[in-house]
Amino acid sequence: MDSKRKRTLLFIGSLLVAVMFLTGAAGLGSGNSSPISSTSGSHTLHITATFFASGVMNATVYKYGSSIKLALYNDTYVNKTAALLSSMESNGSIATFTQVSGTFNVYSGKYNTYQIYVDLLKELGNTSFSFSAPEYIELPAQATLEVRNSTVVANTSLARDYQLYSNPVAPNSTIQVNVHALVGVLNGTYVLVPGNVTVMKV
Repeated sequence: MDSKRKRTLLFIGSLLVAVMFLTGAAGLGSGNSSPISSTSGSHTLHITATFFASGVMNATVYKYGSSIKLALYNDTYVNKTAALLSSMESNGSIATFTQVSGTFNVYSGKYNTYQIYVDLLKELGNTSFSFSAPEYIELPAQATLEVRNSTVVANTSLARDYQLYSNPVAPNSTIQVNVHALVGVLNGTYVLVPGNVTVMKV
């Protein structure tokens, strides 16, 4: 395929993407775009007038997963970390751990993930390791999102819970997140479309 034809096809493809986006945005509140079928439990929902929107908001951290990855920045701390984790395993604070060089996979026990993080922080300092675990967050019930030069308020109940990975904060803390979402109309209300929402920590 010659370069001129490639450029022509790329141009046509770009136009199609632009038209799809503008059509969705233009459908804001009009109800004229094609409905999206989304399954929630045993019900199929028909969401119409979809468009893309984004915004920054506060989310609530409500729990952490039990699987933790701990990676040391400096091999000087390997023996100290292994001894510390062995002690925590013996007293039941953690269930168990595995080690490959300076990387540890830790599984929480009677201590939750945040408590384990705090204990390691006290012993090792915050510049000696990285710590990541599944962080479960919940968006506010109503999300204010920007679309072009206006804002909409969307109900998040269909797509409210997400999992991130980051250094933990205390459970029930709030964190700022960036949300990019497909929004649509369901029963006269703006909603986040399940399976079409991206959430990232700010």
